[in-house]
Amino acid sequence: MSALPLNTIEIVVNVEIVRKIVPRNLKTNRDAYAGLIEEPLSIDGSSWVAVCCFEDRQDGRVRFAHSGPFRMLRPSTRKRNFAAWEEPVCRAISISDQ
Repeated sequence: MSALPLNTIEIVVNVEIVRKIVPRNLKTNRDAYAGLIEEPLSIDGSSWVAVCCFEDRQDGRVRFAHSGPFRMLRPSTRKRNFAAWEEPVCRAISISDQ
């Protein structure tokens, strides 16, 4: 849930933004906004996935939140060193916006 409507949801795979979604914001009975997204992803190998949400504030600033990384291991691949990918998700977003 969000206090204001979300303007963008980003899906991040291995520090790369792979999808940008314009959410459908539904007003709840508690004066908040919520929505459900279903996005199929094709993952080629062991990876991590995170979701980032962005909300435009009335004072012109942007509020954002993100999930922690969800690790997906393919049984047929070698185990990857996920510690090498543990860069903050928000850093990937700020690099892409430059």
